[in-house]
Amino acid sequence: MRRFIVVGQQARTARDFPLDDICGAGGRWDLLARCVQSSLFVSHDLRRDSELVLVLLGPPDAPKAIRVSGDLVRNLNPDERSTVALLSRALDEHLPIGGRWMKALPGIHVARRDLEAVLAEYEDGPIVLMDEEGSVDGPDLTSHIRDSDGVTFVLGDNMGLTKDQLVLVRDKDPIEVRLGPRSLHVDHCIAIVHNILDRALAFE
Repeated sequence: MRRFIVVGQQARTARDFPLDDICGAGGRWDLLARCVQSSLFVSHDLRRDSELVLVLLGPPDAPKAIRVSGDLVRNLNPDERSTVALLSRALDEHLPIGGRWMKALPGIHVARRDLEAVLAEYEDGPIVLMDEEGSVDGPDLTSHIRDSDGVTFVLGDNMGLTKDQLVLVRDKDPIEVRLGPRSLHVDHCIAIVHNILDRALAFE
């Protein structure tokens, strides 16, 4: 399972914003919807080997995390509005104590978790921090990862990761990867990573 963790610094944590303004009132839920599409969609199908975790840190009820599994999710369409409409239904759930994942919809789980709690679940496998100052060039990623199964990629939204969040991720001794000399949208980064790994598997 390839896993992508995206931190939404301002993403609303209640379903109290209009679907006509997912960018502004939603706290950049439009960007998170595009991350869903880049993480899980291929032409006419879904990536059954991929998973996306959105860490939501905006008001009024942060933190929350939503996990979307490509092999289990249903009724997911490749457009921003319907994606947000589907995922935001998870925000209505009354979350159990202790940060346990709760099934909201098929393939969609929600929990009371921040980035630290999400990372703790996946620290057994390789962690890759996508960072513009990374020491590893994107095309060289596969020389550091023998098998993309079980790899977790950590990315920030348009605001990036905070200093404290970077410290938290770097405490996990991640592979720090840069994709090029220019800043890219987070959803584009996910698509590029998928392409690098797909090509490596195709030519094995």
